[in-house]
Amino acid sequence: MILLLQEYFKDYPVKREIIEKLFENGISVKNGKLYLNDIEISISAVAKALKINRKTVYETMELIEKIYL
Repeated sequence: MILLLQEYFKDYPVKREIIEKLFENGISVKNGKLYLNDIEISISAVAKALKINRKTVYETMELIEKIYL
């Protein structure tokens, strides 16, 4: 699955990096929120850990949900 996401986001290097980090850490996107198993993860914490702004994380999450809905 990561190969499909990498291909889809090949023109968006920052969003591709977000996708890779979420996938590597087992974090999923459900209903506009981030989850590690059943625990909700703060979008701010993810943005801070990746040293990017929250808006980019939100946009990436929206794209992920559009791809799989």
